[in-house]
Amino acid sequence: FTNPKNTAAVRLLNGLGFTYQQENDAIYRQFASAMKTNDTELAMDAVKRLAAIHKAMFQFENARYFLLQLADEISGNELLMEATDKQYGDGVSQYIAQSIREYYGIS
Repeated sequence: FTNPKNTAAVRLLNGLGFTYQQENDAIYRQFASAMKTNDTELAMDAVKRLAAIHKAMFQFENARYFLLQLADEISGNELLMEATDKQYGDGVSQYIAQSIREYYGIS
């Protein structure tokens, strides 16, 4: 992976007052909102945003593989699930993983 601190996207976000962590937090909050309202379109938009920031951060041509790995990590790591659910709401970690898989057509 490319060092994310050196990418143009990070410099642009930082120049606008955003950090990767802030954007990621906003996306995870979007997932939480989508889960609460059962809004699949909002969840798919969150996956698109997540893909976009990771493509920019790591200079991926396609973030599919990375996001599917993230979905596996989220759903397979109890500590990560607990931390994510604690911060964003119960069940959000599984909802994020499910949304990523659904976006890419994986059951």
